[in-house]
Amino acid sequence: MAKEYYGIKTQQIEFDTDALTMTIISTDQHFKNIAIHTMPENMFNSQYLMFKANMFRGMATQESGITPTDPQDKAALESMPYVSTFEDFVIAKNETLEHITTKLANI
Repeated sequence: MAKEYYGIKTQQIEFDTDALTMTIISTDQHFKNIAIHTMPENMFNSQYLMFKANMFRGMATQESGITPTDPQDKAALESMPYVSTFEDFVIAKNETLEHITTKLANI
């Protein structure tokens, strides 16, 4: 499989199934962060499969046309993951790295 890309609001996520890493890039107006998580295979598979299950559950709920009444379910739909692209991931990474290096240069 190699790499898959997803997004959630202001985050871009890369799952690398060969290296067993999950890279999360957060880019909003107040918070910019890059986190790389390397995990044992069972932990990686748990994170990866739960993430995909939550995404598909949200998509099924949206497609059903049923509006959730539970506040937690409503909030989950608002921040539902979506399939993203390598290009979106690179744009977010470059924006975040530029911000971080600019801040470090001013210290």
